[in-house]
Amino acid sequence: KKCCNGLCKPCCHKTPNALECPKHRASLGASSSSAPQRPRTSSSMPTLRRRISPLMMSQIRMQMEMAARQRVNGVPETFRHQFRVFSIAHANGYRTDMEEGDKIILPQSAMVELGQCNVTWPMTFKLMNPQFDCFTHCGVMEFTAPEHVAYLPRWLMASLDLRDNEIADLTSVNLVKGNYVKLQAYSTRFVTVEDPKAILQASLQRLTCLTTGATIRVKHGSECFRFEVVETKPQRAINVVDADVRSQPSPFPSNTN
Repeated sequence: KKCCNGLCKPCCHKTPNALECPKHRASLGASSSSAPQRPRTSSSMPTLRRRISPLMMSQIRMQMEMAARQRVNGVPETFRHQFRVFSIAHANGYRTDMEEGDKIILPQSAMVELGQCNVTWPMTFKLMNPQFDCFTHCGVMEFTAPEHVAYLPRWLMASLDLRDNEIADLTSVNLVKGNYVKLQAYSTRFVTVEDPKAILQASLQRLTCLTTGATIRVKHGSECFRFEVVETKPQRAINVVDADVRSQPSPFPSNTN
């Protein structure tokens, strides 16, 4: 029996262009001679399926399943936990300069969980005293605290009226870069020190974030000065790391006591 192109069925169906059939190659004429040859498969040219090991296929399958679960469940947006707080002076390897900024120390498990959340760098947090519903914002220094414990600079604990072994709420937040802050001194004594503007600017560089209504501490030698954050822009809480922040200090005390 013949096919529609005049070739016998075995040759035609095995090689549709019949170029591999010596018996019928000439019968195709010039029209078939220009047809591309099908590349041969040999042991020297393994297929893609042969290149992928079963172990690799298993890993790919696991990654696809994990991606599918993330699409269904979504990536955790925030990190929320309660910690028992202590002064940072209790931390291993304590140094006095740890008291200068607004960075805290968290457990190692917090770092693992934060890596699975939708957080930006530098990491910033909303720190709240649930007893009085007052809050501020802070950064993180390292992850070496014991489980369920957070070490805070003493001045940061005082600003929220927190004491050792009390509970604080910590929530990760992504703050915008700040460009303006207005500060008001609690005492007129600060304006009498030498170059107060440079001292204030140096203290701001040790901070991670600023919150409108919060209190920050500025240290100069053995003296410590408190400032109220009167206003921040563009939002009420800002990230000040590597930000060009214009500061406007006020010499008038907000509280003379």
